[in-house]
Amino acid sequence: MCEAVDAPDGVSSGFAVGTVRQLSTGRPPEAFATLVRVPVRERGDPVRPRAEPGTAGELLAAWLPPGDEEAAGRVRGARERCARAAAATAR
Repeated sequence: MCEAVDAPDGVSSGFAVGTVRQLSTGRPPEAFATLVRVPVRERGDPVRPRAEPGTAGELLAAWLPPGDEEAAGRVRGARERCARAAAATAR
């Protein structure tokens, strides 16, 4: 997720700061959901900020403790949004 935040011309600095803050305070599911909702800037490479969260979402889903349905639901929804955005970008 940090690589997606750091991508040149990816997400705005305000969203990047919020995402990093969520990661540093131990809230990766929230950070992932936030990162996926953020619009990618029109300039630059739109693929990288969408491809890397997809990979992060897979890793995060495997990392979540069993039984945490609330976090799993947020991650699942965010992964679906990420997949739709990546598919739209690839067209």
